[in-house]
Amino acid sequence: MIAAPVYLHSWPTADQPEQVRRVEAGQTVWTFAFPPELHQQSARLGLGDLWLTACPGGSVIAARLCEVWRVDAATGQRLNLWPGEVWSAQGDAVVIVTDAPKGYSALDTF
Repeated sequence: MIAAPVYLHSWPTADQPEQVRRVEAGQTVWTFAFPPELHQQSARLGLGDLWLTACPGGSVIAARLCEVWRVDAATGQRLNLWPGEVWSAQGDAVVIVTDAPKGYSALDTF
């Protein structure tokens, strides 16, 4: 039986920032830490990568303040970012809703 990787989210503590970890066979393969001013709002696996939406803390989320991070699922390295949010469609399709005035398009991603 092949063990699939597991992605675990940890809230910030006094000792560690908020983070996502990839775990295989009980061992942490990589850890991706969030900057203290941003918090994970969503996470999706798709197109071979991990897609995270990170937004400022607070009770009201303004999508234009959020960032979408494309993270290499194998290494945990952040590949790039865009303003907006990640939404998932059927299966592993990923749709990025971006802040149009900044001139980004979901088609630029693919």
